Amino acid sequence: MTKQAGSYFTVDLHLHTNRGSSDSNLAPKDLVDRARAIGIGAVCITEHDNMWDSREMAAMAGDSGIVFLRGMEVTTDMGHVGAFGLERYVGGIYKLAELRRVIDLEGGILIANHPFRYKLDPRFS
Repeated sequence: MTKQAGSYFTVDLHLHTNRGSSDSNLAPKDLVDRARAIGIGAVCITEHDNMWDSREMAAMAGDSGIVFLRGMEVTTDMGHVGAFGLERYVGGIYKLAELRRVIDLEGGILIANHPFRYKLDPRFS
């Protein structure tokens, strides 16, 4: 497959930093530098069960040329779910049905971050 002519925009909606997750070894500044180096136009830092303050995200973005979006990877009874549109963690959203209810009220969206993580690995079946 060949690349289409014209401009395109890339977004990564599931990133962590070493400040908010043991899943990452990237410091926030390194994440910005790496995204810029590989041409990612926008990033959404989705730490586990916590969100970055919008002022901190704006400061981190600075003049990097990278668009920063806010999200959260919520640990639920059905696995990890990316939640977009919340301002903070809300008690009770560890139950997926409650997370769905809350996100609908806020007009946000949910994305299954790694939906078949343990189903496809024979070690966990």
